[in-house]
Amino acid sequence: PLINNPITIPNFSINQRAESLNASIATGIIVSEFKRRG
Repeated sequence: PLINNPITIPNFSINQRAESLNASIATGIIVSEFKRRG
C-alpha cells in the first residue's frame, strides 16, 4: 500500500482533470450551438 498509493493518487487526479476538461469543452460546444440556433 505504501508503494502503490503515491502512484495511484496522481493518476486518479490526472483522470479527474481530463474528465473535467472534456466536460467543460462539451459544455462550451453545447452553449455555442445553442447560441447559434437561438
